[in-house]
Amino acid sequence: MKNKFLILFVLLLLLCFANSCKDNTAPVQKISNQNDIKSLNDLAFYYENKHVWDSAFYYQNASRVIYLEHNYHKQAAIKLLAMANIQLVAGDYTGAENTTKEALPLLADDTVLLRKSYLLLAGTSKHLFNHSIAINYYNKAYSITKNTAQQLDIKHHIGCNYIKKGEYENATAVLKAALASPHAAKTPSVKASLLDHLGYTYFKQDNKEGINEMQEALKIRREANDLEGQFSSFIHVSEFYSDKSSKEASNFAKQAHGIAAQLNNPEFSLNALTRLINSTQGNELKEYLSEYMNTESELRKSRLNVKGKFDKILIESRKQEAEALRRSNEKERQLMMQISNGHNKLLLLSLIFTIFSSLLVYYLIRMRHKRERLMEGYITETRLAKKIHDEIGNEIYGTINYLSANSDIEPEKKENIIAKLDDIYLMTKNISRETNSIETGYQYPEHLKLMLSSYSGSDVNIIVKGITDIDWNVIDATKKIATYRSIQELMVNMRKHSRATIVAITFSLTGKKIEISYSDNGLGVSAEKIIYKNGLLNIEERIKAINGDVNIDTAAEKGFHITLTYPALKTYV
Repeated sequence: MKNKFLILFVLLLLLCFANSCKDNTAPVQKISNQNDIKSLNDLAFYYENKHVWDSAFYYQNASRVIYLEHNYHKQAAIKLLAMANIQLVAGDYTGAENTTKEALPLLADDTVLLRKSYLLLAGTSKHLFNHSIAINYYNKAYSITKNTAQQLDIKHHIGCNYIKKGEYENATAVLKAALASPHAAKTPSVKASLLDHLGYTYFKQDNKEGINEMQEALKIRREANDLEGQFSSFIHVSEFYSDKSSKEASNFAKQAHGIAAQLNNPEFSLNALTRLINSTQGNELKEYLSEYMNTESELRKSRLNVKGKFDKILIESRKQEAEALRRSNEKERQLMMQISNGHNKLLLLSLIFTIFSSLLVYYLIRMRHKRERLMEGYITETRLAKKIHDEIGNEIYGTINYLSANSDIEPEKKENIIAKLDDIYLMTKNISRETNSIETGYQYPEHLKLMLSSYSGSDVNIIVKGITDIDWNVIDATKKIATYRSIQELMVNMRKHSRATIVAITFSLTGKKIEISYSDNGLGVSAEKIIYKNGLLNIEERIKAINGDVNIDTAAEKGFHITLTYPALKTYV
């Protein structure tokens, strides 16, 4: 509704301007100091080459701001795509997706930039496990690509995403067609990559001949000293031998692990360690498990840290842009004051428009900051729970090992102490599980279902209705997280306190509001204990933070009944 009023106001203003102005277009302004732009670009590329992602992101954004101030939209779009690429490489996949989409309206008809945008969106979708969406974007990029080598590279990525989806027949068809290309035949690195993935698809279809393609690819990569290529081959060959020879599987996995260390690539290390965990036993297995946990923890911390820096840079930039807009509007108002008496109507309209725009900008910024504060709260909650699990859990685990090896303590006492420490360690794991990160993208409904099913068992029957009737893609991420956490809180309370055997959860869209109804046949909660017991205060705070309501049925004689409602549409543009 606000958008309609804004459009109407703009039309009225243009109508008044038509009688007094011949040209209202905003001309492209010449950048006064080209050296400033060159210095910013040089610094951005310097830090990007050094892999200092936050500094590279900062200087790319600084260039973007200057280009937008002077109406150089295409150059601003190039900077946005460079920023998105930095976010993608640094592991901020959601941020990369949002930044790329911000660039799309500025691309005009530039096919090269549009292709880069599609490839970035495909890459972010792949890392967010939305492989169908990734394939769709790769196909869009392919449709506007003329270069044969680039077309072949895109087809290769499409085949790899079909593998991730488990659609091995589609992957085989795409990879075989790409391998038949003349360019693949005369480019060893491309041929090796296609052979490796084709052999892997054969293996996944129970075709033992797939090892031949994988070994041929490994031979080519060894001759070319292609370390990253050899890593992929070792991983695939290790998986091939996992059901046939644990020794061979372990051998190839160790070679992959060595390359990962040589390249200093934590993602490669986690992949190799996964294969080693599946193919080793005893002390070796314990060492690889410990290394996996440490590497995964450090990678997660690193990504959260750099994402936080990216977000801070963007928030500060948006504040400065809003301030620049405010100053611009103020200058415009002062200029309007100098117009002669014959233009009083135009002055009044412009003044009202300026005030309205400023209020709208203030409202949008305020709502955005509210959402960002909510997201920061959820991130902090997740980080603290992870820290509890990593630090306290690891200390407890080390204490258990020490007690197990200590022969000075009586066996009976030792067993009692170890049992109690095991219970505490399990509590830290439960805290981490109940506050882990939440998938808010395309697979949100499935993750919500999986969470609910985890609380089901032989003693509790959980009935869920209507979860797929809601289009979760249009629901804001903060609302999805609040929904997930609130329902999770209800399930934890049910398990701890209610003694329920049947739980019913119904999702529905009533008007413009989402309604979630929870009922169980447990012990229930008395009216005087509702606010202070069973975590209900947490639920109320989460739902109210997204402008929702919590209604508890205190009149029910048996069981517990609660209804959560909140607006389905976003509260800001």
